[in-house]
Amino acid sequence: MFVTTHYMDEAEHCNTLGLIYNGRLIAFGSPTELRANMRAGEMLEVVCPEPVRALRRVQGMDGVLSAGLFGDRVHVLVEDVPRQAPDIRAAFAAEGLAAYRVEPIPFSLEDLFVTFIEMEEQGKRARELGGQL
Repeated sequence: MFVTTHYMDEAEHCNTLGLIYNGRLIAFGSPTELRANMRAGEMLEVVCPEPVRALRRVQGMDGVLSAGLFGDRVHVLVEDVPRQAPDIRAAFAAEGLAAYRVEPIPFSLEDLFVTFIEMEEQGKRARELGGQL
């Protein structure tokens, strides 16, 4: 059976996924395989009363590869959880921003899809720049 969906919670129930972006297959495998093969970093989840402010604060921090709102939480892709989690907590404390939790979490399919898209866009920009040299 072939299923197409934009809802990652539905895709979670599929045996094999093909993630398509701009008409290109950018990832293929089971949800478990896609998570296991993710090498772009580690995911932190920030739970706090001011998620938009927290997002603004973590964007651009050293070691933060990307960050985005996921409902009332912030998902932060980092290079190194043991180093970045304390840095994020300290940055929040310095600004009086309460964080109830800054903890590593497994990648959701939505996290994976967003990360794969960002990687695809970075590769596209690199190819474009390479062609200009």
